[in-house]
Amino acid sequence: ALAAQPSAESSSDALIGKWKADYEMEGEAFRVVYEFTLANGQLVGYARSMQDARDEESTNTLVMDNIVFLDGRGTANYSIDYEGERYEVEATLELTRPDRLTVRYSYYGYAEEEVWHKMK
Repeated sequence: ALAAQPSAESSSDALIGKWKADYEMEGEAFRVVYEFTLANGQLVGYARSMQDARDEESTNTLVMDNIVFLDGRGTANYSIDYEGERYEVEATLELTRPDRLTVRYSYYGYAEEEVWHKMK
């Protein structure tokens, strides 16, 4: 008998590709495009670009690694920028729909939730 294969939706394959998230900071709206890709067989996440009302800049910054993802849920180390400083936090990942990823983390007592949308 064939071994049951985990469905692509539930495994890390579901994350591979580009995602976008919209943010607001100090009244300024901006969008970040992320991409999950495999590096040496390990799933990693990059911030590929950041776009605001004025311009778009390429970033190509590694923002997520140590990703463990199964059955639509997982954990990762997530690097965030706050007021010019870079912090690494433990994040939980939840694929609430095939095209929607919720990223949750807390730092300094603040619970944060981001929603990333899969790009076509």
